Amino acid sequence: MRLVIAALIVGIAPTPAGGVRSPRARAQCAAPAVRQSIPASGEAHVPTTTLLRARYEPPARHEGEPVRIAVDAERPTAIEAWFDAAESTLYARAPLAAGRLHTLWWPGLRARGGIERGTGQAVSFVVADLGSDGPPSLDAIDAVRWDVRRTPDPCVRDRVERYEFDLTLSGLHDETPGLLEVYVFATDGPGVRRDGTPRLLDVARPVASNVRVSLPREEALGRVCFVAAALDASGQWSPTTAPACTTTLRPPFFAGCAVLPFARGRPGARRLSAVLVLVLFWIGVGRRRGAIVPHPERSMLQPIDDGTTYPIITRFFGGMAAASTCRV
Repeated sequence: MRLVIAALIVGIAPTPAGGVRSPRARAQCAAPAVRQSIPASGEAHVPTTTLLRARYEPPARHEGEPVRIAVDAERPTAIEAWFDAAESTLYARAPLAAGRLHTLWWPGLRARGGIERGTGQAVSFVVADLGSDGPPSLDAIDAVRWDVRRTPDPCVRDRVERYEFDLTLSGLHDETPGLLEVYVFATDGPGVRRDGTPRLLDVARPVASNVRVSLPREEALGRVCFVAAALDASGQWSPTTAPACTTTLRPPFFAGCAVLPFARGRPGARRLSAVLVLVLFWIGVGRRRGAIVPHPERSMLQPIDDGTTYPIITRFFGGMAAASTCRV
């Protein structure tokens, strides 16, 4: 089938997308935002022993900005807080009163070497008379599935290629599952040190016993192994899982085509363009269904739309010519 494509295609002339970054995009790049917090706003059953924490987009730095909390309509007061730079996480402790509404203000932080300060976040939650009955449980990573996406990045002019790993967890349990976080580490792969020290990749809130980790291509291409551990609301850890591994590939991408006949009004040109589009569509559908996939874990041909246009010119046939524009 690759020979069919090679016979149809004569030349490719890319027209890259992208432009000058806007002031808003530059500010997003320079100022880290709060990614997630424990507890999240609206939580109604927060234990009195909860370790308060907010995770910022890395790399963030804490320069003593205060964390404040208010109970019901009382005046906000500053509470004890400390920052973990490796996790890009701000932690805090405060006495929590059962049955009362608490409002917590996480401060805006600056990036390392940055000037712009990010926006903070205010969360409101209700505390319940709950303690901790022990650490959470987590047995294993049962499956690792991966895909490749090209997504906009406010820090660059173009979209970036990222590998997304979906980890299916077994035996994940806690008394307050809505306040559970899963730490995912890499134990083998391009981004792991030679001495084998596990590298923290992400801290995610599980959804139906699944977590997703997104990595740039340079940290994800090839063999990658993961381990995971769960952290409950009170700051207690589950056992760490055994490694689960997968091997990623660098696939080609086609995002669909639009027919552009060179000879307008000539039915032969339109027919030839339609044949090319149908061939590409058939290959994409077949690969997505797993009919001709050389690797069992993913499709080699996925629709990716990054806005880059490539006019693909078919060879002349019977004096007619046609072209289609494909985004790759």
